[in-house]
Amino acid sequence: MMDVLYIDDEKALLDVCKAFLELSGDMTVETTTSVKGARTLMAEKRFDAIISDYQMPEMNGIDFLKILRSQGNGIPFILFTGKGREEVVIEALNSGADFYLQKGGNPTAQFKELEYKVKEAVRRIRAESALKMNEARLSKAQAIGQIGSWEYTWNGASGMLWGSDESWRIFGMPRPSDGTIGWSKIAERIVGKERAVQALRDLIDRGPAYDMEYQVLPADNSPPRFVRSSAELLCDQDGTPSKIVGVIQDITVKRQVEARLNRLNKELMAIKECNKAMIRARTEQELVNDICRIVCEVAGYKVAWIGMAERDEQRSVRPVAWSGDIDDYLRDLRVSWTDDENGRGAMGTAIRTGRSVTMRNLETNPLMRPWRDKLLKLGFRSMVAIPIVDSSLAFGAMGIYTDDPEGFTPEEVELLEDMTADLAFGILGLRAKERQLRAETALRRSEERFRTLFEEAPIAISISPDFVRRECNRRFVKLFGYDDIEELRDKHILDLVSPRERPHIQPVLDREHLGRLEEMTTFGLRKDGSEFPMHVLMTEVEISSRRAFLAFFTDMSDRFAMGSMLKESEEKYRTIIEQAPLAFALIDASGTIMEVNPQFCDMMRCSMEDVLGKRPQDLMLPDDQLRMEDQLPALHDRGSGSMQARLFRGDGTFVTVSVFAIELANGSTMVFIEDITERRDWERTLGEREEELRKSMQKFQAIFEGAAVGIVTADLEGRPVEFNDRFVQITGFSPQELMGMRTADHAHPEDASVVRSLYASLKAGAIDHFEKDVRYVRKDGAVVWARLYCSMLVDPRGRPEKVLTIVDDVNDRRRMNDALRVSEEMHSKLVSTIPDIVIRTDMDGTIVLVNDPALELSGYARDEVLGHVLFSFIAEEDRDRSLYNAVRMLERKIGPQEYHLVMKDGEKLLFEANGDVLRDVDGEPTGLVFVCRDLTERRQMETRLKEADRRLSILDGITRHDTLNKLVALQGYIDLERLGNREAKRAERLDNMERNVRFLREQADATREYQGIGMGRPEWQSLRQVWFRAVRNADLGKVAVDAEVEDVEILADPLVYKVFHNLIDNSLKHGGKVDRIEVRTERSGWDLMIVYADNGNGIADKENLFKRGHGTNHGLGLFLSREILDITGMAMTENGELGRGVRFQIVVPANCFRTV
Repeated sequence: MMDVLYIDDEKALLDVCKAFLELSGDMTVETTTSVKGARTLMAEKRFDAIISDYQMPEMNGIDFLKILRSQGNGIPFILFTGKGREEVVIEALNSGADFYLQKGGNPTAQFKELEYKVKEAVRRIRAESALKMNEARLSKAQAIGQIGSWEYTWNGASGMLWGSDESWRIFGMPRPSDGTIGWSKIAERIVGKERAVQALRDLIDRGPAYDMEYQVLPADNSPPRFVRSSAELLCDQDGTPSKIVGVIQDITVKRQVEARLNRLNKELMAIKECNKAMIRARTEQELVNDICRIVCEVAGYKVAWIGMAERDEQRSVRPVAWSGDIDDYLRDLRVSWTDDENGRGAMGTAIRTGRSVTMRNLETNPLMRPWRDKLLKLGFRSMVAIPIVDSSLAFGAMGIYTDDPEGFTPEEVELLEDMTADLAFGILGLRAKERQLRAETALRRSEERFRTLFEEAPIAISISPDFVRRECNRRFVKLFGYDDIEELRDKHILDLVSPRERPHIQPVLDREHLGRLEEMTTFGLRKDGSEFPMHVLMTEVEISSRRAFLAFFTDMSDRFAMGSMLKESEEKYRTIIEQAPLAFALIDASGTIMEVNPQFCDMMRCSMEDVLGKRPQDLMLPDDQLRMEDQLPALHDRGSGSMQARLFRGDGTFVTVSVFAIELANGSTMVFIEDITERRDWERTLGEREEELRKSMQKFQAIFEGAAVGIVTADLEGRPVEFNDRFVQITGFSPQELMGMRTADHAHPEDASVVRSLYASLKAGAIDHFEKDVRYVRKDGAVVWARLYCSMLVDPRGRPEKVLTIVDDVNDRRRMNDALRVSEEMHSKLVSTIPDIVIRTDMDGTIVLVNDPALELSGYARDEVLGHVLFSFIAEEDRDRSLYNAVRMLERKIGPQEYHLVMKDGEKLLFEANGDVLRDVDGEPTGLVFVCRDLTERRQMETRLKEADRRLSILDGITRHDTLNKLVALQGYIDLERLGNREAKRAERLDNMERNVRFLREQADATREYQGIGMGRPEWQSLRQVWFRAVRNADLGKVAVDAEVEDVEILADPLVYKVFHNLIDNSLKHGGKVDRIEVRTERSGWDLMIVYADNGNGIADKENLFKRGHGTNHGLGLFLSREILDITGMAMTENGELGRGVRFQIVVPANCFRTV
């Protein structure tokens, strides 16, 4: 549907035109009688086209058109007027009118032609707008998708390449003026150009399309780019190859992403293998050897080696493991971790600072000077050194090398740091395990020595949890006269005491806790019933967190023997204490350290003199002192206790220990101390490594889930193992549904067999990856294009394990390519079918493009025009001016220019040329384009119109406007009746038809009289009849008329009624909201005054009111009205007030009126 605005000061024409145009069914027409009204309507509503009369109230149609065009409003504009003068037509078209249509002739045919011109103008503006929008969208789409289009044409052995803006950007070249360049200049930018050249030749020879990827070296020295080029061969109607069309896409970012993902995937696999190696390794050397091998074989780096920081005078770095061809390099390597030349390299700096060091471009890095020549000779161009850290202190580093000068991205380094952290954890774990193994061995030996001491002790010893079941040594068995220990295992302690002594011992045994060392002398009872004196020393101890009673029995039969035994026991006690694997201290009742064993001094890194005489609290950190004070009451109550504490060593450091204390009967306390620092550090390090591993997995998961493409891993049967949210979005299936499908099931039935075949080849090892554009069928049935990138994932042994598939949604890219092809086809057809001449030149003025109409009109062949300078075809008299205007075009846009062009037969034809400058993406001019329209016939027509206009009489010009408008309206009403319209307005149209017929009859009578204005004799005419005649022929509508006219006759020209008719017509058309008109007569001295007034807007421009050509009604007009009155000496003036209406006074001289 089209919204049309029609402006005309003839109301009848407005109605008829609106009715005719709306009969088409696809137009709605708004009408107004003035430009002011048009502006009001345009402010309220958007219109698709404007139809305008030429001469109208306040402003003519061409001036209105100029205002619109100056405001940038390109709305289609059709000038529809009775004025047929040549200068009006030229001015209208030069001012930007789309069409010019002259009123007159058959109304039906005329309005049909008007309807056609409106639709054609709207269609053309919509097509131009759509073309510009499509071209802009296409250019934007190419820039966003980094896809350029190109065409290749050849002539013999040479070929020319045309490319879009995006194509030139990809190759780093400025766009040539005509968008074309020799193929050889493009080929030299392609790495391995022979492959691309051969593909192009094969396409010309054999025809099938090609799709290939290669690397280009941009001409602007920007980094190399990876591109994908696809092309097809086009043939003419005879099947002869004519050109190649193709697209080129910058896939550098995609390649980088794939390489980065591949690198990160390898590193993650390496981390996984490293973790396995840590679990598998039995020794530190085995672990570091495996790690170096995994870094090279799984992660894919050239060389890796591990060096440990020595604590020697030179602080050297000692290689302990390596992988890759680096044996000779390491043999003579001199690296330290001091801050000097040998220590400022990557490895030394990493150990010294505890931070990773990445060094790229080893050729230019000054810090690598001592080792540069050997590294470059081995092919290394960058490296990273990662410290192996224990509690923020580096004890070694791992160096990794690659041949890429820009290797080791932050993501790579971060994953390598994770792997090295795992290595440090593994090394520390193995070292802790080794220390634990040594401690367990020492403990086992200590237990063996204890068992030996226990069994061979010269004193009877018994350990019992309940005074019945017991462990006892052979001395105990012999002391009580038994032959086998099993005979004593379940005997109560009282059974071994003389019956007379049992009442004295029973109370001691009944205590809940012995608490202290119980000492007693009593009589024992042997197996044979004999008694013997014995000394018993008994206390309560804790063994494996359970209570037990330790008792020592001594035969006192021979005091001397007893003294010897005591001395021997003391020596054995001393031996046990000094050889124990744990540190030992004896504290007297006052809390002073009285004795320590050598293990205590070793652990505390001090001598015995440093600690003897001190309190235990003096060796503790403040917090632990308070905890000890809190636990002392419990120790006194139970007789034993344990706690953990931190002790200050003699060298200023502290050690974390586990303390077990036993309070003796004399108030002294035995303290056994175990160093648990390494165990605590190991537990803390284990927790930290587990947290680092969790963060590493989180990072990998974030990359997997946040990818802009679908990613899915599947088993060898194609069943999904894991996929990201993007894959779910592309397929439209839920995760649960996807788990029950195979990856090939999503392919369109026409593509499914190809996809399954490729998967089979991948599984069989025939290919290691493939890339394919296929159609995917979503769950909702929609078909989308997707690009599959599939590769096989292998386990550490190189056996196929999973299939990795990356799914890239290329649906929008496909639509962009289709839009590009349609736009280019539209552009080509537009240039070839436009009736005007289209010429494009380069900046030297050489013609590079010309359309068929130019050749048909000029008579030249295409090869006679292309390659020649445009200005050589311009007539000599216009050539200098055309050159000057071409230079001006580079500075600013100029309007249409007229030149004479020389045809092949020598004839000179006049053309109107519109030109503009073509510019590249940087705004630099690349050429000129001209659209030329033949003005020869138009100028001939203008000449004929001027001649005809010269012959028109003034009278004919005066009456033509009104007569023509009435005839058009009348014929329009008649045609509407013939069309069978029976709506309610039929009676109104019949009234209008009758009024127009009456007007035409009177107009025809008046026309005869116009010729005699001032020539014939004036007549006496009734003033009332003259007035009522004017009223009768006016379309008053709801306007009230008030007449107070004397019954007089006036001597006036026969056309005097036209004066009043013109006044009424002006009030109705231009007075605004007029609803009342009055006329009256007054006496002014001897003269008669006729006063005409309305209640409209009034008149602003009174000065030019009666001048010829002024005003908007081009019938009689006020100029001729004054002329008619002047014939008999009557004068007319206007003295109304602006905003309150008009007031015309006609003064009739005394000799020109008479009372009837």
